[in-house]
Parts: sequence; C-alpha cells; structure tokens
Amino acid sequence: MEPEFHHHPLTSVWKWITFTCDLCGKTDKGMPYLCNPCGFWIHGRCSLFPRKVKVVHHKHLLHLIHSSLEFHQSDSRFCQICVQEVDTCYGLYYCSRCDFVAHLNCAMENKENINLQEFKDEDEVSELDESVDSTYKVKKYNMREGGIQIAAEIKHFSHEHDLMVTEQLLKNQKCDGCVRAIVPPFYSCVKCSFFLHESCANLPKKKQHPLHQHPLSLLPMKPSKDFRCYACHRKCNGFTYSCETCRFRLDVQCSMISEILTHPGHDHTLILSGVESSQNCSCCDSRTYPIFRCTTCAFALDFRCATLPHSIRYKQHEHPFALSYRAEDNSSEYYCDICEEKRDSKYWFYCSEDCSYLAHPKCIIGKYPNYKFGGTYTFDCHSHPLTFIEETKDRPRCNKCNDTCEKECLDPFEKLECEAFDIFVNEALCVGKVPRQLIVELYRLKQEPQQSIDDFFFHTCNICGSEFHYMNQHGLCLQCPIFCEYRDQLKKFSSLPSIEKVFKERVQEDSRPFY
Repeated sequence: MEPEFHHHPLTSVWKWITFTCDLCGKTDKGMPYLCNPCGFWIHGRCSLFPRKVKVVHHKHLLHLIHSSLEFHQSDSRFCQICVQEVDTCYGLYYCSRCDFVAHLNCAMENKENINLQEFKDEDEVSELDESVDSTYKVKKYNMREGGIQIAAEIKHFSHEHDLMVTEQLLKNQKCDGCVRAIVPPFYSCVKCSFFLHESCANLPKKKQHPLHQHPLSLLPMKPSKDFRCYACHRKCNGFTYSCETCRFRLDVQCSMISEILTHPGHDHTLILSGVESSQNCSCCDSRTYPIFRCTTCAFALDFRCATLPHSIRYKQHEHPFALSYRAEDNSSEYYCDICEEKRDSKYWFYCSEDCSYLAHPKCIIGKYPNYKFGGTYTFDCHSHPLTFIEETKDRPRCNKCNDTCEKECLDPFEKLECEAFDIFVNEALCVGKVPRQLIVELYRLKQEPQQSIDDFFFHTCNICGSEFHYMNQHGLCLQCPIFCEYRDQLKKFSSLPSIEKVFKERVQEDSRPFY
C-alpha cells in the first residue's frame, strides 16, 4: 500500500497484535500496516487520510503531518476546529502559513468538497477578493481636517436616493445596515429615514466567513422582510450576508467577527469552535452553536453575547449603560432594575454608573434588538400605508391571519391570502385537526430549495422550537413531538398537488376568487 502522505510503501502485517497507531495515536488490536525503513505503524483505515484537505474554517490548504520531527512545536497545541488539545506526536493537519492546526477527524468532518487537483500551487487556494466591487459610487468629495478627502455624497446600491455624509448626533435612530444606534460619521438620506454608518457603507460586497464554505453576498432586506442569522439566531431586517447556493445568512454584526476573538470580557483569546459542544455560554448560560471557546480555561462565548453593544441607551433613561462582566459587589442577591427579577452574578449585565441602575442584557436591548422599526410599507391586503412598529400592549389580532400580533404571521405566501391557505389545509389536505403551523412549515420546505445537511450545522425547528442538527425527510427535527403526533395523517403530503392548482380548481368550481 502506498498512502498519499508517506514517501515509503506500507506492508501489511498478517498477525493479530496490539499496537499504537502512529497516525491517530490510538492503541488497538489488529493487523496494522508497517513501514519497515521508518518503523511506522498505522491502522488500515488511517492509511486513507488524504495528504491535503481544504476545510471550511480556513482559507488555505492543510497538509497532513505524521511525525513530531516534521512539526517543531514544544508547546501544547489546540485544534482550531474543535478547540481541544492536539497531541503533536501523532498525525495532524497543519497550515504552515498561518500556524493553523486541526485534528485528523475534525479536518475530515469539516472539509470542503472541492477538486484540489485544479490548483497548480498545492499550497494555494483561490481567495475571495473582498475589495472588488464597491457598494457605492461617489458623487461629491469634501476635505476633512488634515487634508483627508471623504466621500460627501454617494449613491449606495441598497437605496434608491443619494446619501449625504453627516456629522451631527441623532437620538433614537438606527443604521439600516447593522441595525445598531447611529453615531457620526454616517450617511443619511434627505428624502427618507435611511441611515448608514460610514463603516457599513464600506462593507465588502462579497465575503468569505469561517462558518460557511461558500462566498457570501451583501444584500439589503426587501421592504417588510426579515431573516434569521445563522450565528446569533436572532431575526433581523438589516443587511445580510447571504449565500447564493443555500439558505445560509449572517447579519452584519456577526459577519464581522473572525474565528479568533479577543473580547474585553475575557482575559484569554477565544477560538470559534467548528463542532457542536455541550458547553454552555459562560455569560448567559444558553446552549447554542456556533460558540467561541477558550483554550486556557473553561470559558465559552456565544455570538449573542459576543455582539452585545459595549455601550447602549435605554428608552428615555438619562444616562448610558455600559456592559459589565463581573459582579458589582459581594452581596448575596442581585436584581434587575427593569424587570425586578433576580440576576445571576456569574453572567454579564448592563450598568449605569451614574445612577447605579443595573439590568439584564435582554431587558436593555429588548425583544427585537436587530429590527429597525418605523418604516412605512404598502400591502395588497390594505388600502393605506402601514407602519412597522414593535408589539403593542393590547396585542390585537392580525387582520390577515387572525393570530395575535405578538406572533409572526404564519402565511408563507406573498400573494395568497390566509383564507385561501385555510381552504387548502381543510379541504385539499383533509387532515382535520393537524395544526395549521405544521402544514405551513411543510409547504414552505416543499417550495424552497432543499439544503443538504453539510450546508449547515444548526437549525431551530419552526414547529416545536427545539434545536437540532439532523432532519427527517420533511426538514423537521427528528424529535419534533408535534410532527410525530400527526405523522400518519401527513403521509400523503409528498404526493399532494401544488397549492396553485388546487386554488384554480376551486375557483372554477365556485366562480369566486380567493385573493
């Protein structure tokens, strides 16, 4: 046998012996392969490891190193995919350009399906040039102090009107890109309430992120539309970095965090883990993926906490709040001054030092921190423009789907009214008491392009709300109790005619429109 990564052929030992594999480091019983000149013993399965791989989490090729003589490192090393220690006396994948190390299995489980033979230079993989294609055209320049030239008036691809640079301070306004409080300098539209931070106006149109193997494109959200960020799992109506191949999306804040993070809330460097971990976030106790992990201690940080603003204002409160990482005193009880419930001293909180006002992060940032409210939109279902606002106290029922407005409308169709879909559910499916939300989600998954399991590592079931990694044939989590309860009644779903066909037939029968 001649493996890719070794310069001598290997001979099979036709005897059942106990040995330690020089590649994976595991002691096992079996018939190994042996390199006589090197005294190199390995499992038969380990001989199949490729000499080089391209992983999602790194921009260069990784090469298999299988001897401590080839890897001159005396200090302990950590795999930059799972953030666990690597024994450098055995096999590993390594990038000498970036000093990137990965376990053999971690690299194989996260490798990209690309043809490495296409690259003339075995160390080089084509990198995305994020500087190409500016997102705006400059219409007018001004000079700042020190002779610095700035773009004073621009035409940004995300907005129909020209934008002017502004230095004045605005209150209670958000950037339409990152959906964070607007601070100068920023660009504003003189015709409408559109604002962009200078940094958001200069975001690259294309981006490669360690969480995804495909290039991501910067896109503004269509009016009245939103998306769920893969990293922090929050919904957002600002700009998104979206994959054209699959349904992967990141909000601007999460897209700007690299795989190696230095955060003021922790003393050590954090590494983005590329595998699911049972470790909870040390700052809020949530169990989620993806997550940053510390190689020195047991600290972990999720994207929600990593992107919390360091300074923020709360409604009409006079003083700003700063994100605090440690308990303010040695008292035994801590409370939130907004919800008046207890706080855990181990977790991060917001503090206004001017008035000793302390609060949970969720109470300060609110239920919808990544939404910009106030936009006015027109819909076919109503003759007047509607303003996008946060939920109201009385929680009226939606005039379209009849659900309370604390919930999002379940109707996935842009042109069809909920009445028409109810007819589809009740008459075409004939499923009786099957929850409408389940039918809606199944139809949504049936209409949208399917995504392979390799395209994402985490998903939230839209029916039962549980977090999962493996789908059943309907795109729901395997443990979804609601789906399991109505499994038999839904067997006919895969062979159902399209909803448009059902509507047309019903219209012909009754001679009345549904929308």
